Amino acid sequence: MEKGKINKRTTKKNIICLELEKNDGKIVTISERYIRNHEVWKTLADGVYDVEYELMNGKPVKIKIGSTLIDLTQTQQPNKNPNYHQAHSNPDNENSVDTATAPYNFIPLNDVIFTTEPKCIPPFNQYKNNNGYIDLDITALSPIYIRKTLTEEEEKKLVELENSNNLAELADFKLSLSGFYKPADAEFRIPGSSLRGMIRTLYEVVTYSKMTFIDDHHLFYRSFADSSIDLRDLYSKAIIQQIKGAYATKVKAGYLRKDGNKYSIYLADSFHRVEEDLVITNGIINERMKVAKGKSPNSDYKKLIARNPFLKVFFKADQESIHQHSVKMYYSKVTDIQPDTVTKKEDYNEGYLVLSGWVPSQNIGKHLHWVIGEPSNKNYEIPDKVIDSYRKDKNRNSVDLLQKAENKDCPCFFILEDNQVKAFGHTGFFRMVYQHSIGELRPEKHKSKELDMAEAVFGYIKDNDILPGRVYFEDAICDTPDKILKEQNPKILSSPKPTSFQYYIQQYPKIGNLEKNKINRLKNYDSPNACLAGFKFYWHRDSNDWTANPDDVRKNKTQYTKIQPLDKNSHFKGRIRFTNLSDTELGALLFILNLPEGCAHKIGMAKPLGLGSIRIDAKLNLIDRQKRYTNLKDEGIKEIEDFSPYLQAYYQLLNDNLNIQINDPWTDIERLKQLKCMLDFDHKPSSEKTRYLEIEHLTPNGVKENEYKLRRILQKPCQLVNS
Repeated sequence: MEKGKINKRTTKKNIICLELEKNDGKIVTISERYIRNHEVWKTLADGVYDVEYELMNGKPVKIKIGSTLIDLTQTQQPNKNPNYHQAHSNPDNENSVDTATAPYNFIPLNDVIFTTEPKCIPPFNQYKNNNGYIDLDITALSPIYIRKTLTEEEEKKLVELENSNNLAELADFKLSLSGFYKPADAEFRIPGSSLRGMIRTLYEVVTYSKMTFIDDHHLFYRSFADSSIDLRDLYSKAIIQQIKGAYATKVKAGYLRKDGNKYSIYLADSFHRVEEDLVITNGIINERMKVAKGKSPNSDYKKLIARNPFLKVFFKADQESIHQHSVKMYYSKVTDIQPDTVTKKEDYNEGYLVLSGWVPSQNIGKHLHWVIGEPSNKNYEIPDKVIDSYRKDKNRNSVDLLQKAENKDCPCFFILEDNQVKAFGHTGFFRMVYQHSIGELRPEKHKSKELDMAEAVFGYIKDNDILPGRVYFEDAICDTPDKILKEQNPKILSSPKPTSFQYYIQQYPKIGNLEKNKINRLKNYDSPNACLAGFKFYWHRDSNDWTANPDDVRKNKTQYTKIQPLDKNSHFKGRIRFTNLSDTELGALLFILNLPEGCAHKIGMAKPLGLGSIRIDAKLNLIDRQKRYTNLKDEGIKEIEDFSPYLQAYYQLLNDNLNIQINDPWTDIERLKQLKCMLDFDHKPSSEKTRYLEIEHLTPNGVKENEYKLRRILQKPCQLVNS
């Protein structure tokens, strides 16, 4: 029997749903008629369980969970109720969640890796196999933009402005850097490095190579009212515990200190909660978090936190006990608090009031703040990987504790695991770190050190090991310099948000919508068997609507940039040189350069807005080195018009490794079929289907909804195109 996972859940109508996740990651839904005859499913709590299973004709016939063996072939007769099938055949239909829209999608990671023996790579002092170059004729199908490189003087000024906090002047200077990539006194061009990056990603996909170019770090999350029930539970288990039947925090409080290049946290002797009314009454702060009868944060309060999120105070506090709120909470309550400008009373403690940011609430003001007592001598050194992950948390919009600790010890909260700091943050309910990093969620074969085809051709640098590549990309020079658009402000682009796990993690085909804004079975980075969604690609989109509204630009000048693209129909000429490529390696390269009819590549900036669609016509030239160096009149260059021998060698590679007969990979292989849908320029989906989500999206019913909160999942590319 094979090993896998079974996910059991029960709908609101008390219908049991089972999904078997096989060892290859594929999901098989088990029909309800195979469930109802086995009492074990009724007694089993909802959740994910390790199982062993046996298949027949691709369908599970036996499942072993613990010591119980279940024979799925033993079923009851179908229910005679004529409405039974309609009501129960697919309980997911009535509870499924609408799909999301995004200007990008993912090509799933490959389960197998095509490896290359290092000994098969010819020495670099010899010419073997295929040598030559591929001429590239590139035509822009939409405006195209690659930002100019900065001069040494521009780099210096940019750093000075960033350090000066002069936001207005910094914004003006960035707007002046709008030109297209063009080295001094040279032509507009697409850098060879940009072409190389675009082609390498495609090469990794079609040669079943590893996903290697990822920023491998741990992501953070915080979830009190998230629509994903699984994420809420994950956060609650990490932060909250039960004491005497009441909710209490698991976190500890302390002071972050920088010692050279290392950071430590000195444990505080105590920490407490204090009501905001008491803090305001005693004159420590004079701004409530929330404007009276309003639903948005008080801007003056935000400025107060920005100036100083930690205020030194003197305070008295009770012992920890149970306090009745909407739920029972267990904490130590501050009974009196005074600013440090007054004389400290004898029985008062010294510490810091910790002010935190906006949290949507029906109440006026924030109910409870935090107070941290004095530091003790007990300290914990923070592991470098925890510091590195904290620095890379691009979604944090609160206080940067590492920056604050540059000048003096900084109050903070933290969690210990095995007596080591696992995570730390600004308040008692800080952003928690996932246990699994991004890179850990690749299939095991993607983490191996075996040489794959992409590494063999493009080269690599790993630790102290270097393998030079055998392909060399020249800049593609623009020979239509008159097609320059005027400087314009593009619409604001959303930065990549891998914290949106509903996109970046492979999800079940359907997720359960239990009730409004409550979704279960959404996999996050710490879910069992979580796996990255795959290689990210951008859709081709209509490029007629990429500029920002001038009124919006005038109101929010610092949020916008300027770009000066080259117009569509701009033409470039480039070249890829190669050395010692086998027929198979060359065939794979030609396969992704000359795409199927109607398809195109994407390159440069503002791809989500429809810019950067290009069509490439590749011409192959082989060099006969022996003829070239033995005959002064013959360069040994021959243009090859028939690519079929090289393509057939690549197809044979697929046949041999995938054990299926392949005539056209674009239609015979599911992954490449999905990729073709994303590369199809002539039949691209409507812009409405590939737009960014909106915070205030107007529904057909005239109601505004925050689309991000719903955590809808993406359809597969071909599903989207055909929907």
